[in-house]
Parts: sequence; C-alpha cells; structure tokens
Amino acid sequence: MVMQRLLIRYLLDPLARITSRIPQKQKDIGFVFFFLCIIALYWGRGSVLLNFRYIIFFTFGCLGLGGMLLCTLPAHTKPVTFRKSLLLIWLGIGAFMLLSGVLYNMDSLSEALLFLVAYPIIFIVWNQQNHAKIINLLLRSIEISFWLYTLVCLLFYPVNTVRYSGLFTNLNGAAGYLALVAVCLLVDCLWFEKITLTRIRKLVAFGICVALLLYTGSRTGLLELAATLLVAAVVSLIRLHKHKKLYFFRNILLITVSVFLFFYATLYVLQFGYSAKTSIVSFVQSVLVETPDDNPLPSTPSLPTIRPEDSADLIGDRLDTEGKDLNHASTGRLQIWTGYVKQLNLFGHQDSGTVTFRYNGTEKTYHSTHMTVLQIAYENGIITGILYLVFNLTAGIYSLVHALRHKDDPYAMIPLLVSVAYGVYSLLANTGISFWYLGALMYYLVQFPIMAKSRQTAESEEMQVDA
Repeated sequence: MVMQRLLIRYLLDPLARITSRIPQKQKDIGFVFFFLCIIALYWGRGSVLLNFRYIIFFTFGCLGLGGMLLCTLPAHTKPVTFRKSLLLIWLGIGAFMLLSGVLYNMDSLSEALLFLVAYPIIFIVWNQQNHAKIINLLLRSIEISFWLYTLVCLLFYPVNTVRYSGLFTNLNGAAGYLALVAVCLLVDCLWFEKITLTRIRKLVAFGICVALLLYTGSRTGLLELAATLLVAAVVSLIRLHKHKKLYFFRNILLITVSVFLFFYATLYVLQFGYSAKTSIVSFVQSVLVETPDDNPLPSTPSLPTIRPEDSADLIGDRLDTEGKDLNHASTGRLQIWTGYVKQLNLFGHQDSGTVTFRYNGTEKTYHSTHMTVLQIAYENGIITGILYLVFNLTAGIYSLVHALRHKDDPYAMIPLLVSVAYGVYSLLANTGISFWYLGALMYYLVQFPIMAKSRQTAESEEMQVDA
C-alpha cells in the first residue's frame, strides 16, 4: 500500500493533471489507437514483415501500453486492495523471470519488467474506472482490428490453398488471432435483447471470423473456440434471469445462421475481392504504362478453385482420431513435452531448447515446447512454471466467481472467456510472451478486475452521488 501511495503521489497524479485537459472522447479514441498499434506489431511478426529481436517489440509495445494507460488515468487515483494470493503469485512469476533474465536471457528480463511494473500499474489505474467501459474499449479495438485484417486479406492475400492463413505465415498463429476475435465478439452476440444495426454488424463479424478460423483447419484454434462456446453457454444459463433466457436461445440461433451463411460466402468474397483488385491494377497498368506489342505486361496467374466443401472435408480429416493414439492425435506433442520435461532445471536456460525424436518414421527436431507453461518452465525455471500454472488455475476460479457474481454485466464474462480460450490454446502452443502473442497480452490485461479485492470505481462513486 505504501508503494501504491508513492506511485500515485509522484507519478500517476502528476500525469493525470496533464491528461485531464484532454476531452474524454479523444482519450477513448487514443486508447483504441494505441491498442491497434500493438496489434499491428503482432500482425507484423505473424506475417514476417517485422523480423526483429523481442526487445524491439518490447519497446514499441511498452509505448503502446503507456498510451493506453494515459488515456484511462482518472483525475485522482486511489489505492487498490489486491487479492493477496493472486498478487503474490503474480509478483513471484515476475521475480523469477527477472532472475532468469539476469542469469540467462534478456527476453525474460523484458517480460519480468512487465509483470513487476507495467501490469501492476495498469491494474491500479483500470480499477479506478468502470470495468465495463475498459473492457468495452478493449473489445472495440479487437473488432476494429478484425475488420482491418479482413480488408487486408481481401486485397492482398488470395485463397490459393485449402488451409488459408490470411496475412499470417503460420496457420496456428492465424487461428489464435481469429479465435481471440471470436471470443471477444461472442459477448455482444450472445447477450442482447434488441436487434440493432450494431448487433447485426457484430453477428456478421462473428460469422466471418469463425469462417476464417475454419478455413485454417487448425485443431488448436477450433478446440479453443469450442471450449469457450461451451463454457459461455453453461455459465450463461446459470447466470441469466429466466426472462432473458429466451433472448439467449434466439441469439444462439442467429449466431448459428451467421456462421453457416458466412462459411460459404466468405470464401467467394475473398476470391472475388482479390480478383477484382488484380483486374483493376492490371487495367491501370495497361493505361499508364506503355509497352511494346512484342513485350506485353505479364498476366496475373489464375487462382486455384477452392470450394467451401474442400474446407469442410479438411476439417473432418483433421478432427478424425480413428486409429490414432494420443501422441499421434496431438501431432507428436507428448514426445515433445516428454523431451522438454527431462531438460528442466531450477532457473531456466539461455535458449528456447530443442527436442529431436522419430515421428512417423522421420527424424524431427522441434524448437518449441508447444505448451506455454512448459516453455516458461524451461526458459525461466521450474519454480516459475509452477507459479504460472497456479496463477492460471487460481485466476480462472476467481474469474468464474466474478462472472456469476455480476449477473447483470455481460462484460463480467470476458475475464472468464478469455481465460478459457487462453488456457486451451496455451495447452497446445507456446503463447506466453506479451508482445509476440496477442492472446497472452489480452489474457494479462483482462485480469485487472480479478486482481482487485476491492476498488474505488467511477461507477460506484456515481451511484453514491445518485443516491
């Protein structure tokens, strides 16, 4: 508490005196802008357009987080009472990452600074605000990023293979991003009563997003979305009042129709959009660029014909586990995990490690654990890995309690749904670094309502004034 008061007195309140002069609407726009800049970093890495060391991503990512923080600073910040168990585990993770960073790996040092400094400050500041407003700004940013992503795919990334990853070079990377977008859109698609243009837009976005996720054929992404949908449905039936359950079932039907419709439509729209863009560019070139008759401009090769039925067949093949043991069904992950577990030590390693074994008669080498907790344990030590696992489980329980306690706030479901999505995805992929994996960053950010045991919020102050 003493550290909080010093932080508030000498840093947050002086900054607030500057930011308080900016109109709230402009600060909200600024928040979305800075978050979109961070998402653009993630896209750049996923498409290999930005191939830098993590320290570069860390620097620009911190600038983006700083901008988001400044846009949410209240006029005066009050100390927050944290849940001691969660806070101690969180700081323990950061402390052991710091130790590993000093001993072995500078990238761990960067992540440790986020856990020990940046995220705690965010938790303090965001717990001064109406939780629903902060989460709504995060979700709005994610939705805008998805529309931009769709536009980029439409213009520059044709569907030329059955497994489509858009601007990403890795199918699981695309699936991780799309599954996160779907989870963020899910709240506004499931819990609404009036059908407005905004709700229709979100239903359309959800349908397109799930279609693109299905086109990747990523079992990890599909499992992540399926688990989140199941948890959302079960918890909703528990927390919703009886008269609202009718709307819930109606919305489930609307979501199903949207997914079915856009599973077929999105593929054709992507192919048509790219072909139309290419034709326009070719026409403009033919008008502006003079070429001799014996040396015409090269023609654009035609795209292969990919049908929605091809994607459906692919999904069926990918999900088929007949005749496969658990190791083959998980594409050798059991062997990967076993190999990395044997190399664990107390304080981590300098590199991400390698595992070599025979799989399906072929010698294979892997440079990733394909499991976040295990990767953190390998890079930062066993103690860090255990603490990270304990935090995930404990925060998951608190997020469930939070969702059930705030039944009238649909955004109270977001920490739970993002935790479920992140938990499933991180079980099968390495995704724990903040500015390399958007799912990890979003997971850490939405912990702010869970970390605080009690809070002084703008919402509660307004209620007291009204009373």
